[in-house]
Amino acid sequence: DLIGFSVLNANRWGAVEIARIARQVVPAAKIVFGGVGATCLWRHLLEQHPEIDGIVLGEGERTLVNLAERWA
Repeated sequence: DLIGFSVLNANRWGAVEIARIARQVVPAAKIVFGGVGATCLWRHLLEQHPEIDGIVLGEGERTLVNLAERWA
């Protein structure tokens, strides 16, 4: 399973909280953040929130497909 979040600056902390809940419900899922909020704070999000498995920087359509194929 792959769970993706489109993160804006306004919803970033809500997305982190939902990711924590998702990790509890589906522990084996890969959780990926993308969008402007994730791009601006990628290092902080990865270092401080272990429930996030990856960040897609910039335009994410191809990158997300590549991640899904690699993690399959």
